[in-house]
Amino acid sequence: MERWLAYINRELAILDYNSDHRDAFEEGKAEGRKEGEAKGRKEGEAKGRKEGEAKGRKEGEAQGRTKGRKEGEERLGMLMSLLLKENRHDDVAKAASDADFREKLFKEYGI
Repeated sequence: MERWLAYINRELAILDYNSDHRDAFEEGKAEGRKEGEAKGRKEGEAKGRKEGEAKGRKEGEAQGRTKGRKEGEERLGMLMSLLLKENRHDDVAKAASDADFREKLFKEYGI
């Protein structure tokens, strides 16, 4: 009978050990998954933010160039129109090829 109790106690100890080991493993796995998800989310957000900023900057630059080109064309058209209205044909030709002269005329006309 004493051997039987020792056997039962040993079997119970083994079952307890295995149960504790399995619980610890599952707990560790859950904690690792949680940490991995948090790290992945953080890295994903950083990558997404970086890509979004780059895309936004690229789109903003393209829109800015388009807007600037349009404003520049309107400004030049206005200058040419004023010069032609005043019969300043030589200044039209010079303004078309000389950026410094063109800037001087923009200031003269307040454009």
